[in-house]
Amino acid sequence: MKNIIETVRNQLRENIDIKTQENSQRFFKEKINFYGVKVPAVNKISKDCFKEIKTLEKAKVFRLIETFWQSGIIEESFVACNWTYALRKSFLP
Repeated sequence: MKNIIETVRNQLRENIDIKTQENSQRFFKEKINFYGVKVPAVNKISKDCFKEIKTLEKAKVFRLIETFWQSGIIEESFVACNWTYALRKSFLP
């Protein structure tokens, strides 16, 4: 499972856009942590990497999602949101 986390993080780092990195903070009043990756690139990375874990049991995927939430990096939180949304049909009432 750590492998997929590192894969996502490496791909995010590889897709840093300098202009996005320079402009990202101005949208927030408080200090945020970010890589500086454009949202469409984050979404593509998220979707591609989810294919590798979608067959895992839901609890394991949620542990991965929690790791991204805990990082405090905004692009990783986007991945967490995308993966959670991808699991929405397996939620129980």
